[in-house]
Amino acid sequence: MPKITIEPSNRGLFQSTGSVVVGSPESAQTVSGGSAIATTGFVVPITAAASQTGVLDAGTADGQLIILMNVGANDITINASTFSGGAVDLAAGKSVLCVWDDTNSKWSPTSQTMS
Repeated sequence: MPKITIEPSNRGLFQSTGSVVVGSPESAQTVSGGSAIATTGFVVPITAAASQTGVLDAGTADGQLIILMNVGANDITINASTFSGGAVDLAAGKSVLCVWDDTNSKWSPTSQTMS
């Protein structure tokens, strides 16, 4: 199986040799005071100077996937208005795979948080 790379600045898949899927992250976004988190890339790294609450921007297409990664040392809560099913607490060093549901205009976490 070929290696597939998902580049944040391009909206396509790039095939090369190998057998894995690689998501190239954008620069980490700093969350503070309920700030919005851009969801333009596949891998979305976030960080905060202290425990914070933020909101995810809307998705761009039904079924859009993102991996939301807390790359900082502090916990971050994603506001309940962003997700179907309530707020998501993202501990330091944890990630969650999310899918955009255009029907209800909310993100859905697809599983438990990942390390």
